[in-house]
Amino acid sequence: MSFAIVFPGQGSQKLGMLSPWLAAGSPNSIVKDTFVEACDHVKLDLIALCDNNELIHQTQYTQPLLLAANVALWRALGPSIQAKASYLAGHSLGEYSALVAAGCMRFADALNLVHLRGQLMQRCPPGAMAAILGLDDAAVALLCQQSASATAQIVAPANYNAPGQVVIAGTVDAINHAIIAAGAQGGKAVKLAVSVASHCALMQDAASELAAALHSITLHNANIPVLCNVTAKPCTDSATIGHNLLSQLQNPVLWSASMQYIGAEGVDTLIECGPGQVLANLQKRINKQTILYNTDTPEKLEPLEKLLQ
Repeated sequence: MSFAIVFPGQGSQKLGMLSPWLAAGSPNSIVKDTFVEACDHVKLDLIALCDNNELIHQTQYTQPLLLAANVALWRALGPSIQAKASYLAGHSLGEYSALVAAGCMRFADALNLVHLRGQLMQRCPPGAMAAILGLDDAAVALLCQQSASATAQIVAPANYNAPGQVVIAGTVDAINHAIIAAGAQGGKAVKLAVSVASHCALMQDAASELAAALHSITLHNANIPVLCNVTAKPCTDSATIGHNLLSQLQNPVLWSASMQYIGAEGVDTLIECGPGQVLANLQKRINKQTILYNTDTPEKLEPLEKLLQ
């Protein structure tokens, strides 16, 4: 068995997330301890955020919350499982969790970066995002180009999530035009409940300020190859990882291609470190033969630990 460990991004948060791990009397305190560490660092009550319907979906809070959750579950896996991973990957925001897990970035530095990242993204020009279902990647890219030209505004693919599922981002008018165009081509469009248009040119100002923050910290070479969102290829070199991480904010996440790459390399199992099973569900569309494991409750670790013994 060859496996990769993957970390979800925004959209995986939900009310009551990780409650079995965070509850008093949980058999493993490492998740709660990690949350407390993160709370102390960013001066936010991230544990309370898990039950706050008003704030949990606000970008500036969601980003440090999910980083804490993902890293906590990575730590809960323990070194015997961590050391056997062939690859790490994180979807969008989740890439920061993957870099912490790979030893490329300190947890404290990652918390600072994603806290800032969320604030910077919230300050960017307002935009919209929509999931386009039932059309191939090339068709979605073309309709984005046509809609951008027709409206003289910004719209582009943001997340190539799985075959037949591409998320687009841009200005509201351009997104609405693309939604109509997708329907005319036989696709289905679902507008996402966000006001921030990630992974497109609207993030230019955020990328500039984030670059200054990233250059102020020390990155190390990764001790496990990390699949970079913008290349869908593994990397261990710290300079290349840093460059790709900055590029990620304005360019699409090549998730489907990343998962296809590791599948071709013999990876047959994915372990999702994060609340829920967003990435596991995408993998069912990418490669139905993949063996999938989740970690959002302590009980879900038991069969994984037995399998890897």
